[in-house]
Amino acid sequence: VLCAVIRLAFFNVLETKRQAEEGSGTCTKSYRGMPVTCASMIFPFFHLVDLFLPERIMLAIYYILPLVIGLLFIADFPVPKLNVSKLFRKQEESEEVKDILPKT
Repeated sequence: VLCAVIRLAFFNVLETKRQAEEGSGTCTKSYRGMPVTCASMIFPFFHLVDLFLPERIMLAIYYILPLVIGLLFIADFPVPKLNVSKLFRKQEESEEVKDILPKT
């Protein structure tokens, strides 16, 4: 939790600085470090894995996993942003093309 708080505070400061230098109309194409919201997918996944692995292995994973995730929160590496609006636009465009094409 502490690493997530540090990440949010540190990278918000960096984003404010970047916007002051480049202008507020621009946006970045990637995150710096693993986004905190990724934990909402990682932890439930390992709880499902818990059903299939022995208890001793899962105990080790439960001790190591938060440390690794915490380090990934504060590590400085690029993680591409998922552009959901582009995904929806492509789906809408493909549906429009289907409507235009004659049905056989």
